[in-house]
Amino acid sequence: MVDTPSTPSHLHSSRISAAGIGHVLWKLLCVVLITAASSCKPKDPNEQYGAPPARGQKDNRVKVAILADSRDMPLRNYQSALLERLIRKRPAMHVAHYYAAGNALAQARQIREAVESGARFIVIFPLQESVIAPALREAVAKGVRVISLAGELPEDTFTVSIISDERRLGAMAADFVLQALKAKAADEGRPATVGRVVQLRGDDESASATERALGFIETLQREPGVVLVHDAPGGWDDKNAAARIQEALRLQKQFDVVYAHNDLMAAGAAKQLRETSVDTRESMLILGTDAVPGAEGGASLVNKGVLDATIFHPPLVDVAWREIERFLDDASYAPKKRQKVKPLLITPSNAADFERQSLPAPQVE
Repeated sequence: MVDTPSTPSHLHSSRISAAGIGHVLWKLLCVVLITAASSCKPKDPNEQYGAPPARGQKDNRVKVAILADSRDMPLRNYQSALLERLIRKRPAMHVAHYYAAGNALAQARQIREAVESGARFIVIFPLQESVIAPALREAVAKGVRVISLAGELPEDTFTVSIISDERRLGAMAADFVLQALKAKAADEGRPATVGRVVQLRGDDESASATERALGFIETLQREPGVVLVHDAPGGWDDKNAAARIQEALRLQKQFDVVYAHNDLMAAGAAKQLRETSVDTRESMLILGTDAVPGAEGGASLVNKGVLDATIFHPPLVDVAWREIERFLDDASYAPKKRQKVKPLLITPSNAADFERQSLPAPQVE
């Protein structure tokens, strides 16, 4: 069962509109939001934060190593930058960034480097489990607290796992699509729910893209009249997404829905469709994923009418930082081993509040 809002109550047959849900908003401890995901990218491959002690003095800083799988995704850059901002609020902390560029062997080396450099905490966006698991086990055996923010790693390779269920996220997107298509059919007086759908995956390799696609496709199959007619990787990029939409138009001629695995691809698809024909864009539902804050983030794009909806992917790092602080403040703290944070649907009815007020409080399961 996927948690989604009620079926949209007013949709026009000329365009599939979005439905809204209300949710409680709160202010994060980090009050400064990242306004442009691209500006979050550190200049150096391994960036350090935290002034070293004077010569001859013992280094008592608590080191947190952030191991990212990639620098190519706006969401990942936002997560890394937000976590550093949260860590900076506490004195005597030290941050080191590592980027594996999608290379699991490189990430395994970076885990060992972080341990050797004295990291007490490793926050990791893990790559291939079979490659990095031995290094993670070594880290845990040496007393390092390992916090994993993606995937399903073996129990002995981490201290806490904090994830957003990617398959559930894709299922939420599909459920929203089905509700919108049902409302459109009712508005047009048709008994059957039908629709032609295009999916723009992030890529063909990442676990998150695979799980989102599976959840999306499985849920679409509940309605036989709703067909996935084009499914292609967009490389997490607006220009690649535009090219894939051109291909879909050439091959399929007509479709009703575009679901993209991030908002950047969704915006690229929307731009291409509008340049092709305003009528083509206006007759279509386009939704993205992530809802990274900022002027070009998903909620802002929904609020401006560029996108019809997006699925908010929780940053997870706020929950990770909460766990780190609990470890630091209570030596006997025993965390819940596996934690999941719910995604949320953002539509025109709640996008302005989401953009203006803050991020949603994490709903941890």
